Formats: sequence, structure tokens, C-alpha cells
Amino acid sequence: MDNHPVPPPPKKKIARSFGLKASRYEGHALVQTALLKRLLAMIADNGPPAGVWADIGCGSGVLERLVRQTSMKSMVLIGTDLACESVRCFKEGAAKGSHGIVGDIDALPFKPESLSGMVMASVLQWLALPATVVARAGETLRIGGFCAFSIFVNDSFFELFETRRAQHLAIPVQCPEAGQVKSLFSSGQFKLVRYELFRQTMYFPDARSLLKNISATGAGATPERRLVRGELDRFCACYEEKFRTDKGIPLTWQAAIGIAEKRTRA
Repeated sequence: MDNHPVPPPPKKKIARSFGLKASRYEGHALVQTALLKRLLAMIADNGPPAGVWADIGCGSGVLERLVRQTSMKSMVLIGTDLACESVRCFKEGAAKGSHGIVGDIDALPFKPESLSGMVMASVLQWLALPATVVARAGETLRIGGFCAFSIFVNDSFFELFETRRAQHLAIPVQCPEAGQVKSLFSSGQFKLVRYELFRQTMYFPDARSLLKNISATGAGATPERRLVRGELDRFCACYEEKFRTDKGIPLTWQAAIGIAEKRTRA
């Protein structure tokens, strides 16, 4: 089997994968929650956010609940996601004034220049044409509005991907170079105003626990079939043999996070 990166899974498969795990997402989304907390701190440092903001790819509503724990009372949040079950979970847990909408990131359900801001967290790496999506999404922002983003970049999930290569499995997600992300939000409509790389290594008691955590967030969507039991056992044994440490089984990730301001119309 080719062990080079493959195109991202179809959007329907991604939506189904995340939707099936929506009710359990928040309890396992350790990486995504860490990124959202850092992103919210960056948004707050940039100035009190006001007006209507959209959480693009909102999942079960982690961002909405984190916002409620801050002083960002002037931010009205609308969550949108392709997975109906994720939006249902968002609505069930959302505070009064927040709204959830089923919507496709390629055709967002917002009028041109109707938003003060948007958040695209842990979303863009799933897309085949992120530059096109960012440009279209930017059309829904007013001039002076902000796009806050996070995207996993190269060297993320090194241990996981190296094990997949060793087992002759395809790499399911192509993480871009950090410089590519910087360029994505430094041209066209946008000017990059905040940017940093955020890196973290998490440890699990064994490889199976690590994979269960990934699967429980819905991020296990791949274009391939699922591994059967014997294949999974071999995969876990290989992962542990190659990467076990005194702290446990590691999973390292690195994300580019930042804020871009819309300066011009497309």
C-alpha cells in the first residue's frame, strides 16, 4: 500500500465520524481544548471582541462553553458544523443568545460582511483547498473583522504517522508547513496581526488508549477501511516499541495559531 499522504476523506465521511462521537467529544478533546484556550487568550489580548462571531466547525460547542468562562460578554457566538449531531449537542449546551446552525464550510450560511469575527480551529487541515475556503469565509466578515485560526502543521503527530509508515499505511491528513499557514493569512483580504507556534506532547498509558482518545473525538476519519483486530494489535505493538518513554506513550503536535484582520474586499 502507498504510504504517502492521500487526499483528505470526503466531507460526508468526516461529518459522520465527528457526528457519531459528538456526545463524547468534549471529554476527550484534550488537544483541541488546549488550542482553543490559547486562541481565546490571544483574542482577548487583541481587544474585547464584540458583535457576532461564527465558530466554523463548532463541534459540540467547546468554544462556546469556554467563552462563557471568560469576560467576553460582548461576543455573540453562532456555531456552524456540517455534522447535524454536533450542532444538536452545541444547541443543548449553549447559553441563551448562542445559536447552532448546520452548514458547509464551502457555502457558509451568512450574508456578506455580516460577521465581526470568526474562529476556524482545528478545521483547515481537513480541507483539500484551504486557501479557497479562507477566501470565501472572508467574504462574510466586515472590513476590520477578525479571523482567529489554528491549524496543525508539519511534524504534528510524528509518532503516529511514523508508525503508520512502518505499517505501510497511508498518512490520513496532510499538515502544511508553518510558513504556508502564515502566507495564507498574510495575503488577499487579510493582514496577519498575531501569530505563534504552539507545541505540546501528551502521554498515554498505552497505544490503545491513545488511539481511543483520537477516535473519541471523531478525528479518526480516514479514506481507508478501519484496521481489524490483528492489524490493530500489531499497530499498537509497533507504536509502543518505537516510542515508549518513562512518561508513557507520546503524541506530539504543533499548531500555528493566530489572528488575521480583514483589510480589503476580495
